[in-house]
Amino acid sequence: MLTRRLLPTIAAVALLGCPTPADDDDVAPTPGPLEHEFSFVVLADPHITADDERLDRLETTVAWIGEEMDARRIELVLIVGDVGWSGGAELARDALDQLAVPYVPLIGDNENQAGEGELFDTVFGPRFDALDAVTDGYVRAPTPAFDPDRDADTWLQNLTFQHRGITFVGMDWASRESGLMGETAELHDYDGGSWPHFVEWLASLPEGRSEDVVLASHHPMHAFPGAFTLDEMDRIMGVTGPLHDRVYGAFAGHYHLDLEETAPDGSYEIFITDAVWDDEITLRFVEVWGNEERVEYRQELVVL
Repeated sequence: MLTRRLLPTIAAVALLGCPTPADDDDVAPTPGPLEHEFSFVVLADPHITADDERLDRLETTVAWIGEEMDARRIELVLIVGDVGWSGGAELARDALDQLAVPYVPLIGDNENQAGEGELFDTVFGPRFDALDAVTDGYVRAPTPAFDPDRDADTWLQNLTFQHRGITFVGMDWASRESGLMGETAELHDYDGGSWPHFVEWLASLPEGRSEDVVLASHHPMHAFPGAFTLDEMDRIMGVTGPLHDRVYGAFAGHYHLDLEETAPDGSYEIFITDAVWDDEITLRFVEVWGNEERVEYRQELVVL
């Protein structure tokens, strides 16, 4: 069990003389104990094509969530990219539709390498928009957006919403290049692109608690081959740095392994989850605990 604990803030107040009733009224109430509010599950890289074995693995994962949903209070599932292509998008959707809780299917590099960005939008767009009825503050960025560098429309998938006071921000950082460059991340910094929405959504967060923002994307939000450059990470941390007390972590897949690290400036944690499609079926189970002031996350890597 991975637990991230935060030290409470202690305010030292110097008082002269004895407190009066008016002084007592000015003292902030002591926050209550942390309570388990809900849980969510992170799945990475189902890689559904026409391969029956891969589909079986996703269906096994969906079945586990259904069996554990009530006991573990699972209320949301994040699928962090490389969901399905080459005949697999519809198969993945049909399997995921068996979930009794809302799910968020983020796009990865493989859908784009297969030239299926628009198909992904057609297949999963209604599933995105179904979140509007069961979450607060739902915003899905208009798509497609025109990419002036490529002189073409880009079917980006970006959205944000709140669930039980936690803000989720799902970002599409997948490059639209071909070959090896197509496996990397990019900011899509143009009108209607991913970057302007990321900046806007984090700049307009609703009033909330410490650590109440969760980021999710296919590509890990760090500087590494297959992800971002150092310059791009500097820009990202320029946005998340001032919000270090609000942004908890960034969940991702892409590398087909389990890894946890901290962003270079310490502004958020990075959680990479192994692929569902190969070796052991792994998923990340996350409990959300909180009180009036802060949120705490307790994680478990589940191997099926």
